[in-house]
Amino acid sequence: NLVSTFNADVFERSNKEVLKFLDLGSGPGSFTSLLNQYGQVTCYDIDFGSLESIDPSSQTLRVQGNGVSLGFEDATFDAVFMITVLYHIKDDNKTLEEAYRVLKPGGSLFIVEPAFNIFKRAHDKHVHGLRRYKKKQLVKQIENAHFEVQSSTYSKMQLAPFAFLLGIKERLIKTSSYDSRSDLEVRGIEKYLVPLFAWWSKIEDKYCEKIKIPFGTSVIVSAKK
Repeated sequence: NLVSTFNADVFERSNKEVLKFLDLGSGPGSFTSLLNQYGQVTCYDIDFGSLESIDPSSQTLRVQGNGVSLGFEDATFDAVFMITVLYHIKDDNKTLEEAYRVLKPGGSLFIVEPAFNIFKRAHDKHVHGLRRYKKKQLVKQIENAHFEVQSSTYSKMQLAPFAFLLGIKERLIKTSSYDSRSDLEVRGIEKYLVPLFAWWSKIEDKYCEKIKIPFGTSVIVSAKK
């Protein structure tokens, strides 16, 4: 998956030293089991309910808090992971500054965020998304927070035409049902496309760092302190 593809160098270090990871905006811990294989994981989220749903058998530390004032000492973590996090935070630049502060020198930052406002849909409203990003814009923000960007690309190119058309459909058919629906709900013809998208995503996730996909519904950036 994307996390493994972009963080192979980080995970390789786990063979020689005990690493500390911060899963910032972890939600229910979708990547916790993966990260636990390579280091000590701290899951940090504003929603206590999400933190409670993380596998209780894991050694993961759970911390509740907001994304603009992290309650950790300077230079605590070897890597910070943010998967669709800045998207929800009003002062996203402050969050990047905090990520820089809590990383050790040479530490890694990995970010995935929704891309392009043309793909904005009811789902964004449903999950309280504030903005979408262009790659150049996100890279600039990360560099302004003093990071050195290592790699950047778009991903999920196969979803772009459907996201665009669904956005147009939602704007043409302004009903209350569209106003509240989430992309997490699979419906209509979409349920037949899911297996195809899943197959394509596996291939793309494996090679997108090298291929540098020019367009997609997500933007990915990896950086170093």
